[in-house]
Amino acid sequence: MRTTDRRFIKTEKSIHNALISLLQKFDLESVSVEDLTYEADVNKSTFYLHYQSLNQLFSSLEDDFVAGLSSVSYQIGEGNGEELITALMDYLYKNKALSYAVLNNSTFALNEKVAVVFKKYLKPLRPSKLKKISDENAFLISSLISAVFAVLRTWVLDNCKFDKEIVHSKCLSLIYSEPFKEIIKG
Repeated sequence: MRTTDRRFIKTEKSIHNALISLLQKFDLESVSVEDLTYEADVNKSTFYLHYQSLNQLFSSLEDDFVAGLSSVSYQIGEGNGEELITALMDYLYKNKALSYAVLNNSTFALNEKVAVVFKKYLKPLRPSKLKKISDENAFLISSLISAVFAVLRTWVLDNCKFDKEIVHSKCLSLIYSEPFKEIIKG
């Protein structure tokens, strides 16, 4: 139920922020609706007016996170991998709490959402009568996105303490390594 009512939006933001705050200390499975409503200072019925479950709320957080990544991707345009990794790291750093909450509790659905955002940086799948080649490319694409986000996830979960240049370099070495460089544009 989406609305433009300011009170509704303010309450929804409070619920989001409460979950982000709780996910700094606990994993999603350890958080209850009672914990969340206490942290957000709302009634349970108010929570259920906005969301059917904690999983639906978490999915909404993932969507916010992916929307931020999409915005970064849009701003870079068809830029090179180095610009993209720099912009991604800046976004993750500026949004540490959200990034930590989402990446520490990420689901397979997040990988799929992220893959959609970054498809424009990848070469189109080669047309082939053999389904196997297409399957191999899809596997490479999924593996590349997972590998880069594993490095970024580790950086975020360690509170961005690793040297930024080293993390940046690790991501680029993944992108331009065999066999991934075959699927990257540019």
